[in-house]
Amino acid sequence: MSAAAQSMALTAPLESSSLIEASAGTGKTWTLSGLFVRLIVEKGLPVEGVLAVTFTRAATAELRDRIRRKLRDTLEALDGGVVDDAFCEQLALRITSGAVEVDIAMAKQRLSAALHGFDDAAIYTIHGFCQRVLGDRAFSSAMPFDTEIVTSAQEAISEIVADFWRSRVASPDITKLDAAGIFAHEVFVSWLLGKAKPITPASLEDWLRPHLTRREFRIDRSDAGQSIAQLASCIEQRPVLLQLWLEHGADIIALLENHDGLHRGKYRKTSIPDWAAKFESYLRGRDDAHLLPEKFVKFTASELARAVNKGKQSPEHALFRKAEDYQQAIAKLTACCEEHQRQLKLDLLDYTRSELRIRMRERRVQTYDDLLLNLHEALQGAGGDDLATALRLRYPAALIDEFQDTDPLQFAIFERIYDGASEAALFLVGDPKQAIYSFRGADLFTYLKAGTRCHRHALTESQRSAPSLVQALNAVFGASSNPFRFQQIAYSEIHAAARDRAVLYDDSEEAGAADSPSDTAGAAERRKSGDSAPLRVFLCGSAADGRACTKGDATSWATKTAAAEIARLLNAAQRGAVRLGARPLVAGDIAVLVNSHRQGTMVRHALNELGIACADYANHSVFASDEAEQLERLLLAVQKPQRENAVRAALTSDLFGYSAAWIAHLKDNQQQWDARLNDFVRYHDAWNQDGFMRMFRRLINEQHVTARLAGFADGERRLTNLFHLAELLHGQSDRLHGMPAHIAWLAGKRRKADSDDSEDAQLRLESDENLVQIVTIHRSKGLEYAVTFAPFLWDAKKESHIDQAVFYHDPDDGYRAALDFVSERRAIALRCERDEELAEKIRLAYVALTRAKNRCYLFWGRIKQAECSPLAWLLHDIDGHDIDDRSISGDVPRALPGDRAIRNRIEAIAAQAKGAIRIVEPCAPARLAEPSQPDALVLAARELLQPVPQPWRLASFSSLRRAASNDEREEWRAETPDHDQAAAIGPAQGMQKPALVEAGGDRFTFPRGAAAGDCLHSILEQIDFSAPAADWRPVISTALRRAGYRETWVPELSAWLSIVLRTPLIIANGGAGLTLASLQRRAVLKELEFHLPLKGANPAQLSNLAAQHAIALPTLARTGLDGYLKGYVDLVFRHEGRFFVADYKSNWLGATEADYGSTQIDAAMTREGYHLQYLLYCTALHRWLRQRIADYDYERHVGGVFYLFLRGMHPSWRDASGAARGVFQPRPPQALIEAFDAALDGNMKAVAAVVAKAR
Repeated sequence: MSAAAQSMALTAPLESSSLIEASAGTGKTWTLSGLFVRLIVEKGLPVEGVLAVTFTRAATAELRDRIRRKLRDTLEALDGGVVDDAFCEQLALRITSGAVEVDIAMAKQRLSAALHGFDDAAIYTIHGFCQRVLGDRAFSSAMPFDTEIVTSAQEAISEIVADFWRSRVASPDITKLDAAGIFAHEVFVSWLLGKAKPITPASLEDWLRPHLTRREFRIDRSDAGQSIAQLASCIEQRPVLLQLWLEHGADIIALLENHDGLHRGKYRKTSIPDWAAKFESYLRGRDDAHLLPEKFVKFTASELARAVNKGKQSPEHALFRKAEDYQQAIAKLTACCEEHQRQLKLDLLDYTRSELRIRMRERRVQTYDDLLLNLHEALQGAGGDDLATALRLRYPAALIDEFQDTDPLQFAIFERIYDGASEAALFLVGDPKQAIYSFRGADLFTYLKAGTRCHRHALTESQRSAPSLVQALNAVFGASSNPFRFQQIAYSEIHAAARDRAVLYDDSEEAGAADSPSDTAGAAERRKSGDSAPLRVFLCGSAADGRACTKGDATSWATKTAAAEIARLLNAAQRGAVRLGARPLVAGDIAVLVNSHRQGTMVRHALNELGIACADYANHSVFASDEAEQLERLLLAVQKPQRENAVRAALTSDLFGYSAAWIAHLKDNQQQWDARLNDFVRYHDAWNQDGFMRMFRRLINEQHVTARLAGFADGERRLTNLFHLAELLHGQSDRLHGMPAHIAWLAGKRRKADSDDSEDAQLRLESDENLVQIVTIHRSKGLEYAVTFAPFLWDAKKESHIDQAVFYHDPDDGYRAALDFVSERRAIALRCERDEELAEKIRLAYVALTRAKNRCYLFWGRIKQAECSPLAWLLHDIDGHDIDDRSISGDVPRALPGDRAIRNRIEAIAAQAKGAIRIVEPCAPARLAEPSQPDALVLAARELLQPVPQPWRLASFSSLRRAASNDEREEWRAETPDHDQAAAIGPAQGMQKPALVEAGGDRFTFPRGAAAGDCLHSILEQIDFSAPAADWRPVISTALRRAGYRETWVPELSAWLSIVLRTPLIIANGGAGLTLASLQRRAVLKELEFHLPLKGANPAQLSNLAAQHAIALPTLARTGLDGYLKGYVDLVFRHEGRFFVADYKSNWLGATEADYGSTQIDAAMTREGYHLQYLLYCTALHRWLRQRIADYDYERHVGGVFYLFLRGMHPSWRDASGAARGVFQPRPPQALIEAFDAALDGNMKAVAAVVAKAR
């Protein structure tokens, strides 16, 4: 560390208030930690008595580490040890020499106590400090104990805006309005919604958000004019004009076409019929009266008078005068609506500010902003004096870092605590040149105001940048007499501290290009010790027609030029020609600093085209990533797999990687396309049954998404983003219900990603430090890189604030913050706002240019609107917004000079920098060469020789079967009602798409598969079996719609199910038999859910037990089961004192009644494993009846099982033995059910006893 910084940290007074201005890279944190140690040693403060406040958690962690290290090193230096920190050595020397009024023993004691108690050190973020105070002193701060901290109040704000819109716009209390008021309100609402950019709750919320981050400001507004009700009557003249036009329109057109006095350049005969048609169309309309057609003015008297030739009379007609009056009235009405819109916004701002506090307190939650507000209110309230005194006694000294990012509220808190307290020490550390967070509410003028009350100190030696780069930056910021736009912010020349640095060597440049003509000898000398010209400038020439380069062309040029230069550096580094110290330059040493996510995306694509992997941090929120869009497309397809366009959109994303050619191929191959659609149907069912995360994991595995994304150059980043998004979505599952809610939440987060500052949404780092970094300038603050690129500092635009609220600081009111709503101070407000906007852009440029340690690339040229950029001001003293009062009405702003003048100016500044700045030419793009890799070691994972104990789980009939197939993705999926998902559905073995199923047909042509099974089960669950079929139609219609089938199936299903319910299941001796239609409602229980406890049940034992009774079960899981067996029985009913189990099956076994005979049904029962299912159902029924019937006896109370294959049931369909087709009716023996019961309970002794008894 430099002698100057050491001197500042060692000698600054430790009393009263001090402001330390630390330019970029001058050792701010180093100085701050040194002052902390001095307060411990020299003032004797305990470690918990020195308050250190920063603005981010990362900065807090770094400061805590630095302070601990300094405490330890100072103690070691006092013990005679050797330490690397010069400050600690010097402080120890001052103590031992007596320069500090504390003896060695006391200093050691204080340092040791600080180290032992360092966990209690009061090092916080500003919000952490507020939370600590409010929590520790809940009584004096009047805050409840158990408030929850949330990162955002977005949901509450959205609710408040919606409520405001409902009460003021959508559904006002019309009882308070007369007829004219109601009409005026309708006109105003129509105007709001009919604007080119409609005013909606969403747009109001977007407008509101930045104003809520600002604390205190004055509101300037114009006096209210006429009411809308007074002006809205002009709309009633619209039909009058129409009637006049209908009567005389043809004559008017002829008059305009034939009048010899009209200037035909303004009234072309060929244009008049088109104007007339639009004029009439508008008059015939009923809505949007304010939206006059563009050429309406052509039919007004004043416009016609301006369009006549010299010495001629304008055409006259009564309509022209009425149109003139109407146009002027509409203009007044529009101006009035504009004023009411501004008032509406102000009312919304006032309402939200008061209502938000109320709602957050009701919910017992606080945002970080609420913490500041609550502490400020506590300090200003009745007990404020006592609270301030208590805090001052607890923290006799405070160090406030990054003070340039403070706001009036934050400063008011510390001013209230420490103002006028001579016994307390307050250090404010910051750099006004790096104040770039006004969009978060930071207020530079608060910093400047505070600085006038403090002793000022400055750090002006750069610990970061190479000496020649510091020299170049001094030349750039010294080129203007007022570089930072405000005289209060001066630029003092920075000097590079004498210290060891890694030097950048670039031997890849041609010899002739290495030396600048301005200082050949100096550059050559510098080249011996590293980079001769560390600030490199690329110049963009004018367009071929001599005009300024368009922004689109300049963006493309800057992007490709930066990518090509990065490729050149990395290729040369692989050859050893570009080195950072003794090692080659690597991708992680390079950063590209951008202004926006869009620019970052363009740079990323350009780098990827050259084979360069990069980490894109320009997108600070994971919801703004490409993966967020692709995940939303995927979920939309899973939600509605019958929407083929949604499925195609998902398949063409990088998650699936289908090309347009392959999608076209699928369109011509129906079988393959059906298979893809069937995949999404399965994922739809999985999401419904198991939740989002299990569906997502299954899809990722089955579709090989991980391997596909990993194949991209930035594959690791893509995978990190995708799994991050899935985790966030899963975290909302307790709050969101159903697929639409999940998708709407994700879409909303994507829409507001640019304003999402929540920590949960921040991009995760993973291993991106080894890649080229793409970072926004805002995010780069506090970071440093060996080589930086600033490709877009020229990018600027002229903002139009004609009808907008303008936020500014009024120099006539002590730079008080103000919000102007088109008041009489509008001109002052616009000038101040533009000055502040440019000044912040200049500070952003300063941050960008000071991130580099060794080399910085700057991009400049004659580019459209670049005259409004910070480089125009710094390099040319040009401000595109440097306008006088008249130009607010339209004067042309100052423009950039030509290409030659721009080059001359850069060369002049380079001369001032003594060759440390050089203009360079773009190189040809070349792909990054593959680095040579040493022979990789062959690694292998150790083999697991013992089985992993199985956890407690929720098993089911389906999971028992899946586990046997070794399908780990499906093994323990939670059970839902079994609606034939696993059933064979015919020869095609695929999904029959609902959208392609035509109306009509019969039971055999009704769709097959899981969706059809769900539909039929839903109907049978809801209808009354004994009711007439006509009563079922609403239920059937709803079920068909939900399944995606056409409602023209209603008659067929009604008739079919009526036949099913009238089919005899048991034939009585007298001829009549048991039918479902004959059951009383009290005797029926539908969708019986059960949970049977499992205690080490062995599935293999179940198979053996069934085999002893000649029942073949499918192969089951090979491991024991602990947990619960869950299932759903479609129907339990009582008939003649006995209980029966019934299960509906929609399986398609064939297209004739013969396909549903006993032989075919027996085969289906065995193939699908239904024997196991009904044994489990009977066991559940057995346990259920045993608990509810006092004298329960299986033989007396259990009647058996009916498996009803719905497609094969008909009263007249019987096989040769007389048995009903489509019906399978087993009755498991009592011994088997009792053995199953004991086996599921893990009671092998009971199983053995049952088996022995049966024998």
